Amino acid sequence: MNLVSRLKDDFHFCCQELLGAGYEGELIFESGWEDGKNLAECLRQDQSRDRARGFTHSGPHRADLRIELHAHSAQVDASHGQYKLLVMALRLAQIRKFIGSGNRHCCLLIDDLAAELDLEHRARLARFLSRLPAQLFITATEAALIERRSWPSHKAFHVEQGTIEERT
Repeated sequence: MNLVSRLKDDFHFCCQELLGAGYEGELIFESGWEDGKNLAECLRQDQSRDRARGFTHSGPHRADLRIELHAHSAQVDASHGQYKLLVMALRLAQIRKFIGSGNRHCCLLIDDLAAELDLEHRARLARFLSRLPAQLFITATEAALIERRSWPSHKAFHVEQGTIEERT
């Protein structure tokens, strides 16, 4: 079973948590060679064309991971905020799988959490992150953009022109 297959349940869960119940996110792995054939077969089939062009047409270097929303390419059809949350759902699914695989801990840096997210989706993301058993470092352009009530033991810092000061 490949990694993408093992992540799908956690990815679907994270999508529902971050985007809401009506959103159907999907992960699709494309191997980089023709479906139904093994790599050696494709390399043999493409050999003369590859030599003529000077590069290999089929192989793992052509693999891709597509994220879809409602059976459409999220990269094309989703809003910037939706796409950000779908990518975040993928990362959070990986973290859930990692933490759940044993006595492991995780540290996560999220740069500019609030960018491209409305108030509702920032709050959804903050609630989800507050339940994650991980150490979090979150940046924002303005402190008010991050709902900190979810983290009673948080520490906040302000950085300006190389000077760091702790905020309450």
